Amino acid sequence: MRGQLSVEFIVVSLIVLLIFSASVFVYGERQQAFEASKKLLEAKQLALHLARTMNDVYLAGEGASTRIFLPKPFDFNVLVSGRYLELSFDNQFVDAPLVSAHARINSFSAGGFVPVAYRDENVVVG
Repeated sequence: MRGQLSVEFIVVSLIVLLIFSASVFVYGERQQAFEASKKLLEAKQLALHLARTMNDVYLAGEGASTRIFLPKPFDFNVLVSGRYLELSFDNQFVDAPLVSAHARINSFSAGGFVPVAYRDENVVVG
């Protein structure tokens, strides 16, 4: 009788351990998917904010300038492609429309205010 209880206990323990392991695996997968979608939304929000600021400066005319605040954890590459502002990261990219293709991105560092100005018929960031 005691041997039977030990075998049943081992089987039940293995089943519980298997269920727990599967739960941890599923949670990890969902957490990774959540982090990826969170970063994608942050990139899209930043691209739209930067493009809107660039469009506002362009529409204000020659000599207009402003500053935009960029957060510290900034691991996106920013470039202008035609009339689109592209932010690329982790083999993905998001874009935002620009009013004009006359734009230039200089090097800048995040974690503070970045100047955006309309000079020499170009909107210049940085």
